[in-house]
Amino acid sequence: MTEEQIFNTLKEINQSIPKYLKDAVVIKKPRTPVMNMLVQKALEDENFPEEKKAQLRELQGSGYFDKEEFSEDPNVAKKINAFTNRKIKEAIKEGRLPSKKQLIKLQSIWKEQKQNS
Repeated sequence: MTEEQIFNTLKEINQSIPKYLKDAVVIKKPRTPVMNMLVQKALEDENFPEEKKAQLRELQGSGYFDKEEFSEDPNVAKKINAFTNRKIKEAIKEGRLPSKKQLIKLQSIWKEQKQNS
C-alpha cells in the first residue's frame, strides 16, 4: 500500500461527508446585535442630538454592524467525526486502509526511503 493510495482513500472519505453536515457545521451570527439595536433606538429617539445621529448613521453606513462571526457547531462536528471514523473503520476492514500498526510500520519504511533517496 502506497502513500498515494492511503491519501486517495482518505480524500474519498472526506468527500463522502454529507453536504447537510458540511453546511451545518459553520454557524453565522451577527457580530454586534446589541450595538446595532442601540444605534437603531438612538436614531429613532427624538431627544437624541442630530449631530450625534449623523455620526451614528455614518458608522452604521460603514458596514461595521453588518459583519458576522463564524463559529463551529460542536454537535455537528461530533457527527462528522463519528461519520469519518466509521468510514475509516470500514475502509480498514475492506483493506483499503492499513490498520494503525501497519500504518506505523509503513510510515517508518517511507521515512527511510525518503532519507535514502
